[in-house]
Amino acid sequence: MRPLLRPDEVSTYFGRRLVELMDIPKGAAVLDVGTGRGASLVPAAGRVGPKGTVIGIDISENAINFTSERIKELGLTNARALVMNGLCMSFDNGIFDFILGGFVITDLYEQDQGLTDINRVLKDEGRVGFYSWAFAEDAELMARLLRERGGLDVQGADSIIFDQETRDSMERMLYDAEFENVRTLTEHVDLVFRDEEEWWREMWDIGWRHHVKEIETKGENQLERFKEYCFEALRDYGKGDGLSFIESVVFGFGTKRIADDK
Repeated sequence: MRPLLRPDEVSTYFGRRLVELMDIPKGAAVLDVGTGRGASLVPAAGRVGPKGTVIGIDISENAINFTSERIKELGLTNARALVMNGLCMSFDNGIFDFILGGFVITDLYEQDQGLTDINRVLKDEGRVGFYSWAFAEDAELMARLLRERGGLDVQGADSIIFDQETRDSMERMLYDAEFENVRTLTEHVDLVFRDEEEWWREMWDIGWRHHVKEIETKGENQLERFKEYCFEALRDYGKGDGLSFIESVVFGFGTKRIADDK
């Protein structure tokens, strides 16, 4: 049976699952790239214990400020969050045992297929773990409705609001970056919204705002009519006390090769 998650639980759930699947030991040095609000950083700090360290980096100053405050509130003395780009880090070579990343590997790979700086700061035989969206039924529904009723040229959710990967594409990225012992898996959850209004707000929050507002330019009351059309379509997703959608994430893991000159 798939786990049931509310919208505000998704990031925390998959961040925790990544740490569980990595099986990080006590005393490890961990880097969380694209840490956001600390979905992986917080559980990783619990795993490594007082003798370990966890550093989260993100290019968003707002995200780092939030996570830094969260670290203080939780009393995590073995964790810190820094504003930094995962493509150009200021850390010394080979200092991390594990590197984690949620919803970041595609962006990193598209700019540097060798994940050069990830490899540089990772110890020999250190391990990486990433996850990306594989499928988001709620967002795909919005993409379809925008095409059918909104008259917009929207191919799919992955072309607009998030990068979408398969197990094969995740493997390819890790092999291209010269990791070995690569393995992948896909996990599924049920995302449950209380009602249609909550789904509508979530669609705005995750990146459809511009496209939905474009419908307003098509004439008077067009946006309200589109919203009504969406709510009619949502009847097919009603289960129990809410609206249920399947969400899937693909995880990818690899080990850094020992350099040939060693």
